[in-house]
Amino acid sequence: MLAAIAAGDADAAQVVRSGGEALGAAVGLLANVLDPEAVVVGGGLGLSEGLFWDSLVASMRRHIWFEAHRALPIVRAATGPDAGLIGAAAAAWQ
Repeated sequence: MLAAIAAGDADAAQVVRSGGEALGAAVGLLANVLDPEAVVVGGGLGLSEGLFWDSLVASMRRHIWFEAHRALPIVRAATGPDAGLIGAAAAAWQ
């Protein structure tokens, strides 16, 4: 998908943008309920630079209700694309 965007595919860009906005809306609303200290994003697209990340962050900040919480740190998973797998293994270990 990212290669298609780099090649100038407007439809691919719209799909990635809309996915980032949808995920950002969901995470922003969860942040309202859970009040986390930070949000950690992993996975292939979540670790990418550019359109997906920008739309995710902007959408998330728009959907956080309390203005002071809109500065919530949003960081990429240090464990890379295997973050979910590593987290699941750690949970199973416990």
